Amino acid sequence: MTNSSESNDGYQQTELLYRLDQANTAIMIAAGVITFPPALFTYFRVLTVPDFKNEFLLKLFVLNGIANFLIYIINVIEMQFINWPSTYYIYKWLRDTPIPLFFRFMQDFSYSLMWQTTFFISLNRYLCIQYVRVMKRNALKYFTFSCSVSFVIATVVAFPLFFCGFTYKEIELEDGQLAHYPTYKSKQYLEIPATYHQNFTSFVTLIVNILIVIKFNELRQDIGENSKMKGKPEHGLLISSILMFLIHLLQTILLIIHPFAPHFLLTLCIPLLITLATTVPFWTLIGFAHSLRRTILNGTPLHNRREMTVTFSANVTNVSTF
Repeated sequence: MTNSSESNDGYQQTELLYRLDQANTAIMIAAGVITFPPALFTYFRVLTVPDFKNEFLLKLFVLNGIANFLIYIINVIEMQFINWPSTYYIYKWLRDTPIPLFFRFMQDFSYSLMWQTTFFISLNRYLCIQYVRVMKRNALKYFTFSCSVSFVIATVVAFPLFFCGFTYKEIELEDGQLAHYPTYKSKQYLEIPATYHQNFTSFVTLIVNILIVIKFNELRQDIGENSKMKGKPEHGLLISSILMFLIHLLQTILLIIHPFAPHFLLTLCIPLLITLATTVPFWTLIGFAHSLRRTILNGTPLHNRREMTVTFSANVTNVSTF
């Protein structure tokens, strides 16, 4: 009688886990379908419309968005279907190949690339407030420098993960059903450089965005309330940065405690957090930067739109702000 009761409880727990996993997958797929088609269309417009040829900050946004898209896709493949009975043999085959190691590298490479480009986007906004003419003359140099540094740092911090022995471990659920669980064969400490870089960069980016909003508020007070100064995109960057920092912090905490917690905590929560982290930036940008949204759809250059300039009463200096 006891064995039958335990078996029934195990079956119910496994069934509940499977249902939660299905709901989690549905949320992730819906978020991706809603976000990435319009996002990819936006990136395509930026890269192909001739009027955007010299809008290098937008191209940095494109690189950031592509990094988010890669994070999302790899996360779905790497984590989301490991508990599904129908995919058991696929992950059984994957665990004997170097493909999981490549997934692990690309996940942290894309994450580090995303955070590094996010930092350079925020830094650009801050420097444009302080040194508008210098930044305008050196827009291409700043873009080239930002891309180069972002790729180099992302590669350096993620490369050690090739040697961490990341793979899938076969586990038995309560009802005897077999599933897989992502784990490290050895040298889990090799993920520390990427984790440290991502957390540090997210924190610094948050500080820069706070400084941007403070500076904008000071300039508004100096110029007067009747100025045409628009700070909504900068507030959008700040809100996005706060959300991203909190999401990434929670994700790091879950990764730290997961050896001491049930495996489903990691497999259910981490993919959902990654989905939020990769979809929130695009919608905060589009939601707050109304001029950018209209510019993308109309295919007109940013500098032609009056509402996207900040006019200083003394020397009439224009700052493009989206």
